[in-house]
Amino acid sequence: MVDERKEVEAPREAGDAESSPEGLDPRPVEEPARAVQETRPQLALPDFIPRAKFSTVLILILISILGVYILLGYMEWTNDYDPDGVPSRSAASAAQVEVAMAPQTRPRRVIILLVDGLRADFAGDMSALGRIRASGVSAITDVGTPSYSRSSYAVISSGVRQDRSGIRTNAFHGTATVDSIWNRARAAGLRVEVVANLSWWTELWPQGFDSSTLATMDNFPQLATEALRGNADLLLLHPTIVDYAGHERGARSPMYQDAVNSIDRLLANWTNGQIDLSRDALIVLSDHGHRWKGGHGGPEHEVVTTLSVASGVGVVDDGRLIEKASSDQI
Repeated sequence: MVDERKEVEAPREAGDAESSPEGLDPRPVEEPARAVQETRPQLALPDFIPRAKFSTVLILILISILGVYILLGYMEWTNDYDPDGVPSRSAASAAQVEVAMAPQTRPRRVIILLVDGLRADFAGDMSALGRIRASGVSAITDVGTPSYSRSSYAVISSGVRQDRSGIRTNAFHGTATVDSIWNRARAAGLRVEVVANLSWWTELWPQGFDSSTLATMDNFPQLATEALRGNADLLLLHPTIVDYAGHERGARSPMYQDAVNSIDRLLANWTNGQIDLSRDALIVLSDHGHRWKGGHGGPEHEVVTTLSVASGVGVVDDGRLIEKASSDQI
């Protein structure tokens, strides 16, 4: 049974907003990201970072870290998934992707930090994330459309794209019909926990988590830090402060930059304390970006483009993600 330590859930906005007011300490990080200017240039991303299909990134990294035996059935599910519920069993439909990985290495645990609403260009300016990226794998990823949070959570968790998962907007309610990495990890005997500002994870996959902690904006850092001191094998941390700022003021606002800085400061603190990259594996990613004036859901480049990073045990320095099959097969 899922152990839920529930805090008061912050109110949600109408439409595509998922977050709640106020939150993490907005003090600048050790090396603050550049200030947001009213005339900030259009989204520009480093050319040296490879591109990858969003639906492949997390599951591939987890295969390299946790071991193929955990996710063999999971990959079979995602590659052969049919929207009518009948597996196609077509080998030609499977996406084949190479991941640079360290053989026969296993981390103590895997930590996934999903920063809701974080644009790729802002992620590229985060100093703590940059240090993590320098020692691991990173890729510019396309989240696909519609670029809403709940539909992206399904892609992250299952590898099944939005038009096949049945979860296309935040209006979806009920249990997901697609399998997930959370369910597969638990079935393999791993302890899976989530600390989030939303209850959507356990609503979509009620059997996927041993423990679910619903945090407010204010106590998320404390509850996430407590979870990092715990015994989870697979830990999902999901703050929504950046997404909230994007909805409230837009990505061009100081509020958005302050929220990004607060996450970068948290990352710096955790990697200097609770997260040991010589023993742990860390994955940092986002579900979507934000328009300059705020909002998401459409196909705009700044909305569908995100940065995914992995580092630690099981992730090779200068690793690469190479998509070999057509992404429309996924």
